[in-house]
Amino acid sequence: GYGGQFNIQLASTSEAEQVALEWGNNLIIKGNLPFLVTARIQVVHTMAANEILAWGLMSNYTSVLDQATRNAWFKQDGSNSLLIEADDNSTDTDDKDTGVDITAATWYWYSIAQDGLGTLRYGLADARLQNFRSWTMSKNFSANEPSFGANGLQPVIAVQKASGTTQPQIYIDWWGFCGERAQ
Repeated sequence: GYGGQFNIQLASTSEAEQVALEWGNNLIIKGNLPFLVTARIQVVHTMAANEILAWGLMSNYTSVLDQATRNAWFKQDGSNSLLIEADDNSTDTDDKDTGVDITAATWYWYSIAQDGLGTLRYGLADARLQNFRSWTMSKNFSANEPSFGANGLQPVIAVQKASGTTQPQIYIDWWGFCGERAQ
């Protein structure tokens, strides 16, 4: 990748395409135990209407992201608006706009943390770990916090396009997890 970062870029072929980094459906993150998932990502180009980027956590990988049984992630769906989503297989909370527009060719730190007491917190900071913002479904969007129970999750970073010749591209400089792992 560029400068030591991992590079994901889709081809210019006019077709639906996707590339995802995930843990091979090894769901070792228990939804009811404390965890922290972080990533430092740069969206290289301004998003096109046919492009979707998602990074965070999900149950078994599915190429149709909205069909994941469980998820908690950041998402850009055809625009530079940063959205958050969560689905616990009972309550599906989609496309909550954080009010932040992601600037192309700029590094951001993303985090998703579970405190083990039922609150899932999404966090965003700039490249220097300043200007930190955070959101929860209950406080910022008057939505229910996801209740994953003991169900397993895995980290995921996905880049997709529905059709066309655009080439969505991201760089990943850091991707990590800490917390209690399922046995």
